[in-house]
Amino acid sequence: MTKEEIKEILTLLQTYYPQSFKDQTEESANTLANLWFKAMEYEEGNFVKKAVWEIIKNERRQFAPNIADVRYKMLEIEDIAAKRGLLTVDDAWAKARAFWCSIGSDNPYDIEDDWKKLPLEIRKIYRTNDMVHWALANSSEIDRFEKPRFYQRYKEIAEETKMNLLKAPSITKLAIETNNAIAMKNQDVKQIAGGDAK
Repeated sequence: MTKEEIKEILTLLQTYYPQSFKDQTEESANTLANLWFKAMEYEEGNFVKKAVWEIIKNERRQFAPNIADVRYKMLEIEDIAAKRGLLTVDDAWAKARAFWCSIGSDNPYDIEDDWKKLPLEIRKIYRTNDMVHWALANSSEIDRFEKPRFYQRYKEIAEETKMNLLKAPSITKLAIETNNAIAMKNQDVKQIAGGDAK
């Protein structure tokens, strides 16, 4: 993360949790920014911002999250992604390269079934015709032009996937609670009716 990204996060937190910053001086603001920077400097800026947004959107709290809260949210997101089997960017790149190498030169356009077996995040980047194009390209061209683009795009898609996975449990919990409430109401109706009313 850059110091600018840290300032953006702290400004965001000040906006949503003004109570946490009401007595802050310029000196204490600088100290806080430096502390956040030291704690987060090796983290991906967009990922930290998304973790902060998840806290803002989904947690009821009176005071701003601290560094530990944000790190915990990041670990929670990573854990959900790992359980889902989300590949690291290096593993995803290796899988895409292996796929290109496996495309036969006899009929390189008949790859639809194998393409569908690739992880969704890779398929979002490459359609079948893209796969054929890169399968026919030379290796140095791929590494020079396509690898940086793939890494950037895959990281964006993986972050989006992590955020969607993070939201999924709360949706599931709501559905279960709704079903339980409906089941209890049906049970109450049966008891009032004096048995198994249909």
